[in-house]
Amino acid sequence: DLNVSVDIVTATTTLIVTGVAGRHVRICAIHMFTAGINNVAIIAGTGATCGTSTSGMNGGITAAEGWNFVANQGIAYGSGFGQVMGTNNDSGGATGDSVCIITSAAVQLSGSISYTIF
Repeated sequence: DLNVSVDIVTATTTLIVTGVAGRHVRICAIHMFTAGINNVAIIAGTGATCGTSTSGMNGGITAAEGWNFVANQGIAYGSGFGQVMGTNNDSGGATGDSVCIITSAAVQLSGSISYTIF
């Protein structure tokens, strides 16, 4: 298992995990906390910001279709054992897809994601 920190302060799409050809990214645990009102989507796709063949991993493919947080709110999901979401989901993820986070506001989003690739 691998871990990546989440430290996003702009309304943008941020590459979090780079995909590997012929393999799926499987998220085993995730926790995030936002300092202000923020819509947050986790997506899969190819390209520098998952902009090609995009699929939603926690909802749709835009920030508004993801988690809609109020100020000082967050989420903790998964224990690190087993998959809670991945690029192999039913919404169209594919082998080789990367994982990105889309945020709607220029506020601090902090946390970490535990994942594996196979």
